[in-house]
Amino acid sequence: MPDAYQHELVKLMSRLARLLSPRSATPKPEGHKTAYREICSFAARHGHTEEWCDGVLNVMLEGRVRHGVRHSARAA
Repeated sequence: MPDAYQHELVKLMSRLARLLSPRSATPKPEGHKTAYREICSFAARHGHTEEWCDGVLNVMLEGRVRHGVRHSARAA
């Protein structure tokens, strides 16, 4: 993986983590739209498909759901 690509991907994932965080000040629907736009922009620059974009967003959201469930289970 070229260094520039890897660096840009890490920055994207960091941005997505902040946007999709339960503690984010961005309303969830707007955060999801913004995240998907940023994913698609990255994908277009690097020749990835729409399925790749969907997969990245699903992975990010899945992590948030699992974290929320795990956190709720601890509180109970």
